[in-house]
Amino acid sequence: MWKPNQYPKEIQVETQSLSLGMYVTRLDRPSLDAPSDFEGMYLDTPEDIARLQRCCDHVYIDPARSERYAFPLIPATVEP
Repeated sequence: MWKPNQYPKEIQVETQSLSLGMYVTRLDRPSLDAPSDFEGMYLDTPEDIARLQRCCDHVYIDPARSERYAFPLIPATVEP
């Protein structure tokens, strides 16, 4: 599930919902077996996603910096 947060350019995404082409701006924890100065990353390979899924419950995505194909189409609500 995607949730808005206090950063208007970011959305919270559960790691199980990640897809290639997303741009991760922040993690749900201080580090990811990497330098603590995490500055963001594109999800270019399935291994990138798997690494985040092993270490995080959710991450923060910047839709403006992500590839358009990274987000599934959300059908419009049709009211009777």
